Amino acid sequence: MDEPAALKLALPPDTYRCTWKIPNSEGGIDELAGDIHLRANKSPRGDVYGEIPEIWEPMEGGGKSADFPQEKDHPILTCDLVNGRVVTLLDAQVFAFASDRATVFARCALVGDPPSGQDELRFNRIKIQIGNISSIFGVAPTRRTSLPAVSDDVWSVEREPESSQWWEDSGASFWMAYDSSLTAADPYHFRVRFSPVVIIDLNDGATFDELLEQWLSPLQNIVSLALGKRQEVTFLAIGTRRAEPRSVGWSSKYQVFGYGLHQEPFDATLKDVIRNPAVMNWKTDAKNPLEVLRTWSALREQHNPLIETYGTLLTAQPQHPRAKVLLLLQALEGLHGFENKEKEAELSLAHRDRRLEMLNEIFSATSLSGKDKRFLKRNFTSRPLVSLDARLRESFSVIPEGVMSALASTSLMETLACDPREPKIKDPADILRLARNDLSHGNRGYPIQDLEEVAEILEKAARAHLLRCLGGSQAAQAHVIKGEDN
Repeated sequence: MDEPAALKLALPPDTYRCTWKIPNSEGGIDELAGDIHLRANKSPRGDVYGEIPEIWEPMEGGGKSADFPQEKDHPILTCDLVNGRVVTLLDAQVFAFASDRATVFARCALVGDPPSGQDELRFNRIKIQIGNISSIFGVAPTRRTSLPAVSDDVWSVEREPESSQWWEDSGASFWMAYDSSLTAADPYHFRVRFSPVVIIDLNDGATFDELLEQWLSPLQNIVSLALGKRQEVTFLAIGTRRAEPRSVGWSSKYQVFGYGLHQEPFDATLKDVIRNPAVMNWKTDAKNPLEVLRTWSALREQHNPLIETYGTLLTAQPQHPRAKVLLLLQALEGLHGFENKEKEAELSLAHRDRRLEMLNEIFSATSLSGKDKRFLKRNFTSRPLVSLDARLRESFSVIPEGVMSALASTSLMETLACDPREPKIKDPADILRLARNDLSHGNRGYPIQDLEEVAEILEKAARAHLLRCLGGSQAAQAHVIKGEDN
């Protein structure tokens, strides 16, 4: 049987007996027996047994009545577990199907200390583990080990002091470290284990949603970007620290259950690091992880198209190749327009002035009717045309080479190489323009395997661009384009 990881869960996923604290209209709390189902990668659910408060309504002439089912929303709802811990549910809904039976659904559950009693819970510490995050750490937790040569020698392990790294700015600190665990009670079995974790301390408190939006989600995306495949959140704890940043102690601590939180802490191993190489290295990269996180948030606030399209694809479930090709082309086209909007605005002004001059020359030199003049104005575009193929050529030119040659060898390019429509250049960028129009307008479909082949190359291009936007090195981008990190 596998031993538990060094990073410990406060509670494993299971069903627990509890006492529900249901608010009533008089400002009091009704305590009712029930169960709470804390599940991995699912929203929590509970069952309540007993007289549910505020079910009955008085009737004229005496008596009372009730309609079922009934639903009541509670921004915060708590229950006490038999083991003494408190479960705080956020955005809970109580569905009463009878006067003495209800089901509770909630967005997430915080397991740990009683809530502070504030109307809005605030936290200044978050502890995260994401799948294969040790590959991005860039340093192992141990420096050296020794094995005995004779029976009276000593087994030893020396910890690597630089395996704990810390960065800070004016608003937060980012701590990369390893939780450790020692198995020493058994004289026949001795083992030391290390679980990679990230601890982020904030100077000011943040709401639960702010922690997810500003820290957890970007970090998951960045780790997935670095490894080239979706990585799951295996552990999440939030709370308040006891002292200054980087202090070990917590003042309050909650293990979080909810959708996307897998409750599967893991220990780092050399085998896993080798099997899951990353193109980022927090030990040696010019930009530290706190800077990268800040850059991600800044790009999101600027509505960078690559963040809003490909960024969401990093942690999304696999999509059909048709949808993936269209999304990636949209991401690359949008990024080019976003990064060249000032240049294109100048070209647009010049085009508009030239258009006006030409229309005036035409109108003064001909006797066009008012209808013809309106037609000409309406169909003589007021903006310069920038086609998808032109944007793609420029987009592929600012990342390490290899995308165009890889696209040129795909089956889709061979299929469309002799297409009679608007022959133009007929390089891979032009062929992608034709394919995109076919797919977008339903003119034509293509074999799934051909689209998947193209999607893989376009995703490498999008990934290289996102690394570039986040300050990643040319070498990292080249590794992605060449597929050397897989």
